[in-house]
Amino acid sequence: MDRFGVPRHATHYNIVLTCFASASRFQEMSKYLTDMRAEKIPPNAWTYSALLTGFALANDLDKSMEIFRLAKGAKQLTVAIATQMLDLLLKHDRVEPAFDILKQMHELYVGQYCEMSDTLEAN
Repeated sequence: MDRFGVPRHATHYNIVLTCFASASRFQEMSKYLTDMRAEKIPPNAWTYSALLTGFALANDLDKSMEIFRLAKGAKQLTVAIATQMLDLLLKHDRVEPAFDILKQMHELYVGQYCEMSDTLEAN
């Protein structure tokens, strides 16, 4: 990309991260995330989903939990990301942390739905 004068941005990194994750090339995936951070390009939900997919394929529960926490802290948590994490936790028979995530997602999305419903009813 650089040699053609096209600046890198989140979409560029996300495409490459997704490819590395699908190809089980986890070291390259980690290096690309480091490069992304060095260029001060903020990860988005797609970034976190690609990383979580890769680390789940590597069966790396600790790294997957780290990515999940980063997504949550960056307010990039989506239903898809939470579902990926739930799937991985349950495959490792980690029912309690999976239940905690499920409760958090319920509170987050039910709360948003109720706020939206209240707003629509008020109008």
